[in-house]
Amino acid sequence: MKLMLNPIGIALLLVMFILPVAAQDFVVLNSGDTIYGEVSDRSTIGIRDRMYKRIRFKGSEGRKRFRARQILGYSANGHVYESFPFLVTGMLQDKIIFMRSNRHKKFIQRSFQNDRLTLYYYEFTNDDERVIQSVPFLYLHEKDFMVRATQGLFGLKKRSLQAYFAEYPDLVEQIESGEIKDVNQIVQFFEGLSL
Repeated sequence: MKLMLNPIGIALLLVMFILPVAAQDFVVLNSGDTIYGEVSDRSTIGIRDRMYKRIRFKGSEGRKRFRARQILGYSANGHVYESFPFLVTGMLQDKIIFMRSNRHKKFIQRSFQNDRLTLYYYEFTNDDERVIQSVPFLYLHEKDFMVRATQGLFGLKKRSLQAYFAEYPDLVEQIESGEIKDVNQIVQFFEGLSL
């Protein structure tokens, strides 16, 4: 599945470039139409933070709630989220997200995208903890899955990234030597390839 060529990426990119710097939140409907207003996707009030299963929208036409399957994506507080079907597998330490068309759609934050690579952040809350956590995932557009980029405080997941980026020997060498130490440096590597 190529996310670059689907309506989600195209619609969200168009909306992002058209909006002024002080833009308001928006929702991109499955029809491709965009509606503007206030979007709320999480509760941070009270004892425990949590993500809503249905985002809350307040616009000129009133209040609405949307599940991931009802929209292509949305923007809230300056962050862009896409909605597509995926499955989170494995334990938190070695998690990979596979994209499957038969799975329920979920939201995932898109942080960076170019013609070869997309950086996503998967947000979740554990039952034990009271905060929303995010984990970076990298997606090469020629692959049909994403790979987790970090292992928490311990830095990059070097082995899995080296296997995932095997088609890019310069990048693999820099990861192995320790020249590349974080996700932003991998993003910069791919920004250089796009020039």
